Amino acid sequence: MSQEDGDGAGYDIASFSADGRSRLIEVKTTNGWERTPFHVTRNELAVAEEKRAEWCLFRL
Repeated sequence: MSQEDGDGAGYDIASFSADGRSRLIEVKTTNGWERTPFHVTRNELAVAEEKRAEWCLFRL
């Protein structure tokens, strides 16, 4: 998704769960230990709030 819409979509990947429900996946990568902070944009937060049941954060 982000390749098509840039960062404006508020998520990186549009997908579906095994039961067919929509999932909006935001992917963040960090190096370091599990408590290393990472940046989430205002738009990502807004989409996460608006589409709470669909939005997922995957940290790699």
